[in-house]
Amino acid sequence: MSKRINKAAIYRKYGITYKAGKIITPIGPMNELLKPGNSKTGKNVRTWSMNQSTCPCHCPGCYADTGFYKMANVKKSLDMNTRLATEYPDFWKRAIMAQCETLPEGTEIRIHAVGDFFGLEYVQAWHEIAYMNDHLVFWTYTKTEYESAFDDLANANIVKSIVNGQFNFGHCDHVLDLYQELKTAGESVHICKCGFDPDQHCAGCHECSISKYVLFLEHSTDYKGQEDALYEELKAVVMAQ
Repeated sequence: MSKRINKAAIYRKYGITYKAGKIITPIGPMNELLKPGNSKTGKNVRTWSMNQSTCPCHCPGCYADTGFYKMANVKKSLDMNTRLATEYPDFWKRAIMAQCETLPEGTEIRIHAVGDFFGLEYVQAWHEIAYMNDHLVFWTYTKTEYESAFDDLANANIVKSIVNGQFNFGHCDHVLDLYQELKTAGESVHICKCGFDPDQHCAGCHECSISKYVLFLEHSTDYKGQEDALYEELKAVVMAQ
């Protein structure tokens, strides 16, 4: 039988009140900051997100403008996360550290389902969080200059979202060309199976936590990848990895 975790006591260690599933923050009661993943990531993956103001790019068709992310309560949650991380960074860091201590070994944490690194101190905070919680696995994507910030950590990885001036996602021809370019250069590269294998999700995959480069077939836009003339060719490459 697994040992029951006393979350209130753990949060108290970090100077935070935890009551009835909420943490009491300087901007009001909030749910724990690392949220359970969705059907794509897998429920045992935890995610941290902020609003798009922290991202240096606002890409056409960004998934943060679609579906779930358009809901008022989701937007409110992202805004509160952003306020907490930017206006009360010490409290935010302590709250993340406390929750990490409650998570079982091997839990995977995706930093920034929405958002990006907005400054050096914030990057350094995440570095310390990952360093102090080596029982967890962290990964993220970035379009910022901080793409090498986790290189010294065995349990954390930053995937480059911009590769040689190009996005790491796109139509079939773009993904095929970029994949071949990186493989020819001897780089560690993986094409995400999402969009090709209906049973694929982040939990249990681990590629984003170990590969320097991860490429994606464009999604959440009007582009219909499966109707692309190169889809089957790309799928063959993907499934053979």
